Amino acid sequence: LSKRSSSFSTKIAYENAQLDLDQKKSRVYMEIMNARMTVLADQSIKTATEKQLDANKMVYEIEQEKYELGASNLLNVSIAQRDYIETSLKLVKTEYKLMYDNYALSYYLGNSRF
Repeated sequence: LSKRSSSFSTKIAYENAQLDLDQKKSRVYMEIMNARMTVLADQSIKTATEKQLDANKMVYEIEQEKYELGASNLLNVSIAQRDYIETSLKLVKTEYKLMYDNYALSYYLGNSRF
């Protein structure tokens, strides 16, 4: 009876170890997929921010020209300049986040060097 009980306990321990392994594999897979989705989202945000930067730069340049021609005031130029600068900063932050998330993905895939 003791031998049979020991054999049964060993079988249960083996099955539990297999379940733990499967759970860890699933967790790693989910982390990798989340990292990939984050990188894709970052790339989309970067593209949108670049377009926004181009638009804000154009608005700023137009407001400067209008001010020089007397068709605008300093407040509008300042607001356009502020928007342009804020978008520039947002782009830098977005690029940094993309770089960081790409590095994290490389780490999850085992491609990074520490």
